[in-house]
Amino acid sequence: MSDPGAGSQRQDWRSYVREHLDLSGLVPERHAEIVDEIAQLLSDAQQDFLAQGHDPAESRRRAMAHVATWEELRADLERSEIRARQSAPTRLADRLESDPREWLGRRAVAALVRDLGTGWRTLRRRPTHLAMVVLLLALGVGTNAALFSVARAVLLTPLPYPDGDRLVTIWQDLENRGVRNYPSAPGDLVDFRQLDAFDEVAGFFTFDHSLIDGDGVAVPMLLGQVTTNFGDTLGIVPHRGRLFDPDDGAPFGSPGTGEADDQFVFRTVLSYELWRDRFGAREDLIGEVIQFGGAPAEVIGILPPGFRLRMNSETGYDRSPDALVPYQVDWDQAPRTSWFLATIARLAPGATLEQAETQLKAVESDWWEDFPVNANAGTRIRVVPLRDDLSAPVRPALLVLIGAAVLVLLVACVNLSGLVLVRMSQRLRELSIRSALGAGRGRLLRLLLAEAVVTALVAGVVAVLVARIALQVLLRQVPEDLPALGEIGVDLRVALLAVGLCLLCSLLAALVPALRVTGTGRLARLGARGAIGAPRMSAALVVVQVALSLVLLVGAGLMGRSLVQLLQADLGFTDRGALVVGTSVPGSRYPEPEERRVVQETLRRELSRLPGVTAVGAVSQVPLGGGSGQGPYGGERELADGDEGDLRQATWVSVDRDYFETMETPLIEGRLFDASDAERPPGVDQVVIVDTTLAAKTWPGEGAVGKRLYIKNQTPPIWAEVVGVVGAQRHRSPYGEEQEAIYFPGLLNGSRTQWILRADVAPGTLGPSARRAVERVDPLITVDHVEPLAAVVSRARAGSRFLTTLIGLFSLLATILALSGLWGLMAQSVRQRRKEFGLRLALGAGRSRVLVGVLGHGMALVGVGLVLGLVTSVPATRLLESELVGVPRVDSASYALALLAFFVVASLACLGPAGRAAGLDPAHTLREDE
Repeated sequence: MSDPGAGSQRQDWRSYVREHLDLSGLVPERHAEIVDEIAQLLSDAQQDFLAQGHDPAESRRRAMAHVATWEELRADLERSEIRARQSAPTRLADRLESDPREWLGRRAVAALVRDLGTGWRTLRRRPTHLAMVVLLLALGVGTNAALFSVARAVLLTPLPYPDGDRLVTIWQDLENRGVRNYPSAPGDLVDFRQLDAFDEVAGFFTFDHSLIDGDGVAVPMLLGQVTTNFGDTLGIVPHRGRLFDPDDGAPFGSPGTGEADDQFVFRTVLSYELWRDRFGAREDLIGEVIQFGGAPAEVIGILPPGFRLRMNSETGYDRSPDALVPYQVDWDQAPRTSWFLATIARLAPGATLEQAETQLKAVESDWWEDFPVNANAGTRIRVVPLRDDLSAPVRPALLVLIGAAVLVLLVACVNLSGLVLVRMSQRLRELSIRSALGAGRGRLLRLLLAEAVVTALVAGVVAVLVARIALQVLLRQVPEDLPALGEIGVDLRVALLAVGLCLLCSLLAALVPALRVTGTGRLARLGARGAIGAPRMSAALVVVQVALSLVLLVGAGLMGRSLVQLLQADLGFTDRGALVVGTSVPGSRYPEPEERRVVQETLRRELSRLPGVTAVGAVSQVPLGGGSGQGPYGGERELADGDEGDLRQATWVSVDRDYFETMETPLIEGRLFDASDAERPPGVDQVVIVDTTLAAKTWPGEGAVGKRLYIKNQTPPIWAEVVGVVGAQRHRSPYGEEQEAIYFPGLLNGSRTQWILRADVAPGTLGPSARRAVERVDPLITVDHVEPLAAVVSRARAGSRFLTTLIGLFSLLATILALSGLWGLMAQSVRQRRKEFGLRLALGAGRSRVLVGVLGHGMALVGVGLVLGLVTSVPATRLLESELVGVPRVDSASYALALLAFFVVASLACLGPAGRAAGLDPAHTLREDE
């Protein structure tokens, strides 16, 4: 073995390398490059050891030890060269550089391709580092891409109507009664249509009905009654036939073609889906008369395929109808005290939303002057872009989830920065050799950033897969009433967003460490490990991760406690063991109240005979099912001065005599309804039952039974006697402030009924037999739906459960990422301080002391992060305030639980590296450099 002397050191090292490294299979130029690179490495290493105080002989020996086995080095280099020659990037770069055609930037492109190929080969030699970086980016970016897909469909997709951005909704808020999104009266539309700001103003309402098929069986459907300009307002172009004209909305309709001369035939426009599925898309259906619940209707048109009516789900007008019929009214005498029309308007050309608001304010002032009912209610007219109104119920929850996903991405990026920082600290010697061989700062930066780009591209592909999986999980949790205007999926735009985010995050994470590395002197980099300040920067990154994770943990804790409160909330009834059966009795078949009463009693008797049924009750609208009516009321105290300004708003519900017992709603005072209550003539000796909320508001500290209640409904106002007080039921929402309720007898006089069947068997098993029981009574009676009452309640709670689940998943993911960063920092610190710990242990320091010292260092970082996270959580949780149920935003229990949980798991994360430090063998550790 030749021993290179101190003189002509670098040339001697070249000779030494040539003697030990046989690379005869390579071209001479590449052979010389490799020899020079390795000789420079050994020469620099010798100078490094001399600078540390070793004598020349010891320095040479230690430098030689850098290459353990020359044969293995030769094999590795040859394999690397073969791969490099065969790699697609290299071949592409060679073709670009050798292409005789001149085109702008081809050499730059060739250089970029070579850099990417080099970056890929470098990363492939470090598969663990590559896998960790890709996993971090994929998790952070994939979850954001999935949520972006949902947000785009809900918040960003254009409305499916021509010039949809010109469409607005008009609602009324009754400020004195705490009511929002109140519909309009027909007379209100007359005022709206006179305003210059609107080109068209249309109204509509929907209701359950039935279609009589060719076999004479009633098929449930949703019918929409619309003003005749409804199609013009939305810009609907019919698929077949025509839409309504003003004559179709004339009072009492147009004379029909039936056998009876006095029979009137409504005109109808069918949805494309109903026309296709029920009538086989027959072209000759136009002009034909079909039966809606026994009433004739002439088909005049077919709506375009895919047409859906889009409205705010909180208003009860969000279900898209299967068919339309015209609302028939004399607009010169349109009623003003019957509020039931949802209003959609189209802004006039050149008109702005602000102009519409100004003109509606003038209408509002006129109403207060001309109509005492509006002044008493405190009516405020509100105009909202249809898109904003549609997304209003879910926008706060989506923004909260997007914020949570962004926090997860930030935690992932911070963790990624820590990984990149450690990786670059480990590559100082390699980068210094490249610098010594002539690579400038720009070249080194290009190489490092090329690796970041390659990592980002790989992570982008994985992120798209993560987004698809996350989206499937998300859609299984999402509430049914999510107003998605577009398809929710991972398409090309979402994929490009994922790849772009990966590129941005990867480049930002690599840029600062790369600038610091390439801007530091070569000898300084070789002379000290971690000279770029990795420990301090890594510690700061861990603190930030802990803080961000705690914010999410606090949010998850608040939502979790809120969900518990929601599930434990008293609904005023028992949903377990109950089945809901919705029926519609065709009014044309049973026109007289007595006829309807008889058929409803027959239905009750048949349903009561079903096996396992223990009780049967009926209600106009099941609690939490949506669509309950409401109106003003007051007691004698509020009307003592004759002013109706103090009237309040109550939910109106019609029930039968057995409803409360079937629902297991307690009777607090007085009595329940009996059969005679429903048979009283309208307005004569009316009786009602109220809930405890209304009784407490109207007669605080007094008994309500025997008191008189003023009820201003759609008929002339009545005074009714309160005969009973029941527990408050949840009608509109399972949480929050609930509107008081008034219960009326006489449900059996109506045509639509929600039957509640209490059973000692599983409610789901009763569905088929309940349908058969209704069909036995009359095949023309429609069964609208059959479902367990528990399903209705679950659907009402779906939004809160959805938000809680996803924030919990995000907080768990962020915590895992933060703890992995903490563990990585502690493990790296232990590796760098091995000799220090070995020396301490050799000098007699107890292992427990080393354990406590390392653990204390890690927990100190955790403590700083927790304090920072706690301070950040207080303002951050404002976003959740509107979603919390029975839990204050600054809830000490949630904060304390989040702090304790993170502290415990962080201690476990620090315990592994600390135990490794305490378990070092001093003798082995001190001999590592020998």
